[in-house]
Amino acid sequence: MRWVYRDFPLNRDAFLAAILTHCASPIRYFSLVDSLFHSQSFWETQPDVLVALKQIGASEGVDEKTFDACIDNQELKDKILARYKEAGDKYQVNATPSFLINGKLYSGEMPYEDFKKILDEALGAS
Repeated sequence: MRWVYRDFPLNRDAFLAAILTHCASPIRYFSLVDSLFHSQSFWETQPDVLVALKQIGASEGVDEKTFDACIDNQELKDKILARYKEAGDKYQVNATPSFLINGKLYSGEMPYEDFKKILDEALGAS
């Protein structure tokens, strides 16, 4: 089994948050992703989402100068957008969360037991 996490920003604010995650060191990436998910109801409702994201980034070791450089990094933005487009075009992803398991797309939230059953079946477990 291989677990691959890909950005799929559904709006401008989520796109900026995705950029922020790529500014962190690789060992802090998932910690920052986790912080963003836990604080999403905060930052997505702020009048200036960049200010809120900079605060969250700072708490995870991404200073303002680094984040500003990432915001200006066209190569990074193109990479995130290309993966977004590939997910939609190639795999028909149109929601988060979405999981591609053995070529079949599962979209939306689901209870843990349902997800576990899908994984167990994919792994050949009973």
